[in-house]
Amino acid sequence: MQSDTDYARQTKISLFWMVYWFDTSFSVRLGHAPIIRDYDITVPRLSYCSSIMPSAFLVAFNYSTTLSSLQCKVVEQLYSPLALRQSVEERRKRASRLVVALGEAWDERDRAAASVAEELEYGGIQLLFKESDAVMHHSTIALVQHATMSAANADSPALASARRALRLNVDAWKTHKHLPDFIWSGHCHWTLLKAPITPFTVTFCHIIAHPFTADTDLSLLAEFVATLKDLRRFSDGMVKLYRLCDVFCKVATLYIQAKVNEAGQRGELQYRDTPLPNWIGQPAVNDIDGYLSTIGFAPPPGSLNGGPGIFGSNEDFDASFLNDWYEGNNSLMGFLEQDLTFPGEFDYGYMPVP
Repeated sequence: MQSDTDYARQTKISLFWMVYWFDTSFSVRLGHAPIIRDYDITVPRLSYCSSIMPSAFLVAFNYSTTLSSLQCKVVEQLYSPLALRQSVEERRKRASRLVVALGEAWDERDRAAASVAEELEYGGIQLLFKESDAVMHHSTIALVQHATMSAANADSPALASARRALRLNVDAWKTHKHLPDFIWSGHCHWTLLKAPITPFTVTFCHIIAHPFTADTDLSLLAEFVATLKDLRRFSDGMVKLYRLCDVFCKVATLYIQAKVNEAGQRGELQYRDTPLPNWIGQPAVNDIDGYLSTIGFAPPPGSLNGGPGIFGSNEDFDASFLNDWYEGNNSLMGFLEQDLTFPGEFDYGYMPVP
């Protein structure tokens, strides 16, 4: 690139890092090592004084580059076959170091944003970019914390970060839905489809393990799914993501009702007296357990037949099934590539363009 003009050089640099993003994104989703390794890279980062894109984009661009590198380390140190054979204590040490590194990367992003000139015409976009980056930040932290799950945990250590990531997505749409479609298209394809889906599945599994105290989390999942419904018009990938999350949200609703009915039959809990959607019917716990096992999200052993109090106990359960998300057909990317079916008729087509 020595003989290139500055603009051509910056263009090539940005193109390389975009390819790097795609490589690391697939690595995180599929749980394999990236093709482009950090120790092979000699390409510099884009300068914040580069003329190739506005400053608002540059800050987000460089943060995504840093985050992609850290996500590679997450896969290698916590989710690779070798990492999964490490003790829980060793994985916790690695996770702690990665959380610190993620925090430092976020602080660097804040410093970079404060150092560049504010561009009034990109004010709303800058705010959305920061919230999009925050979604990626908390989603990655959830991915890190989730790897420290052990049989001694009643809840995933990633639960708080998972809730935060989902809430940020919902609030971003409520606050910035007035922005142009091309901005939201970028948010969908560079954040929602690229970020680890761990926040959604961690929250889902928490609902399954705690069905009698899950109303708040179920409402959060429903809000997130409603946001995806509004955004699905941007691509077929968003339709698939919406469909996947909608199915899981409905399964969670079914499971809660089934557990409440089961407890009510034993005289431990009153039946719900609130009206249910027409598609629910009268679910049975065993039927839903079979469905969850098929898609790789069976409830933790020990919680299948318990009453309202057992889910807060200190009994151990085998949480290793959570790590199967990064192996073979149980990978989360695989879910988006499959045709998921669910009882009832749902409209999964594109949202009409207003």
